[in-house]
Amino acid sequence: MYSGTIAIPTSDAEGLRGKRSDHFGHSRYFTLVALENGQVREVNAIDNAQHGPGGCQAVVQLLRDQLVDTVVAAGMGNGPYMKLTATGITVLFADHNQYPDVQSVLDGLQVLGQQTFNETNLCQGHGNCHQHGNAAHHREN
Repeated sequence: MYSGTIAIPTSDAEGLRGKRSDHFGHSRYFTLVALENGQVREVNAIDNAQHGPGGCQAVVQLLRDQLVDTVVAAGMGNGPYMKLTATGITVLFADHNQYPDVQSVLDGLQVLGQQTFNETNLCQGHGNCHQHGNAAHHREN
């Protein structure tokens, strides 16, 4: 059973009912779920960090400061992926259509734990983000 803190990019702060954002760096919030032996211990939504100098480094540091050890995302660029994994954060892929909200991610965590990000899941920039097209290029409001 999983124990740790998972960050899920979301477009709202609705906790377990939160709708997942299509793309890691452009989400409005991160819903953080602390699990102990597979059981939800705490749920908290935090604002995403603003991208500034260093690009996604502020986002990665925000998640490290929150003791996140796993990120579950549908889309992510190579830069944040490399920075997250370099700090020891595991990055898992979860299709947005199959896992549309935070609760569905938690329900599928055992399967998702075997779906690490790979090159086909990484966004190439300029709106070229696997199935997300241009929608992933703009920060959600």
